[in-house]
Amino acid sequence: MRDPGWALGRRGATLIELMVVLVVSGILMTGALSIFLIFARVAEEQEAVRDAQTELHRSVELLLNLVRNAAEVHDSSNGSRLALSGPRSEPLCGSETCWLEASGPGLVARPPDGESGETRLIAPAVTGFEVTFGLDTLGIGTVDSFSSEAPVELAPDVLAVRLRLFVDARSGRGRFLGETEVTAVIREKVFDRLELEG
Repeated sequence: MRDPGWALGRRGATLIELMVVLVVSGILMTGALSIFLIFARVAEEQEAVRDAQTELHRSVELLLNLVRNAAEVHDSSNGSRLALSGPRSEPLCGSETCWLEASGPGLVARPPDGESGETRLIAPAVTGFEVTFGLDTLGIGTVDSFSSEAPVELAPDVLAVRLRLFVDARSGRGRFLGETEVTAVIREKVFDRLELEG
């Protein structure tokens, strides 16, 4: 038969030691899982902010393209509406002239009042904007002043448009809130003025 004291000389794990190991392991695993979840949430938020900024950049590029390729700025423009005509107007809003205005869902392009066409959302992230007109009052092909006044008599002298955009871009949990300012030159007008000089 075995000696009843055979286990006394051999070291083994007691129940209390096993429970302590399980508790400490559980605490370490919970901490590691918490850190992983924090990093995953930060990565998700960064991706959402990046998506919101991408939407903003796409909207700004579309606006710049519209202004650069416009034939002229109409005298129905004001500090919160930009009226453009040119090769991009007809496909955009179905009219020779498009009004760009901040509306409920964002920045829209629509035909002037009383004209047929369609209203199209072109920049959902833009909640408002201010327009300043770059004028060539000297007639030499360069912008010599900016005016926030509507270009009623000076519409032919508008060579550039400065847009101050108020932005609220959201994507998932990300949000880009602020304002940005862009300036676009109406290419056709500048080229016409330069050809007159040359």
